Amino acid sequence: MPRHAEAIARTLPNAKHIVAPQLGHGVSSHGCAPRLIETFIRSGNARQVDGSCLERIPRPLFVLPLGIQK
Repeated sequence: MPRHAEAIARTLPNAKHIVAPQLGHGVSSHGCAPRLIETFIRSGNARQVDGSCLERIPRPLFVLPLGIQK
């Protein structure tokens, strides 16, 4: 949950908490997230990462697994 990450980030001097509001777990492969991860790894500095693009990722569609009958 974002609130837990916010609490942890307050205890880490170089932390930056970024949220993708329409997604849950597994954000790293969606939208601009791979680029943000690359930016962080290459720079080694979380403060250089602008996560505002995550706000534009739409909510995923709800899909039932194949084989489920009504």
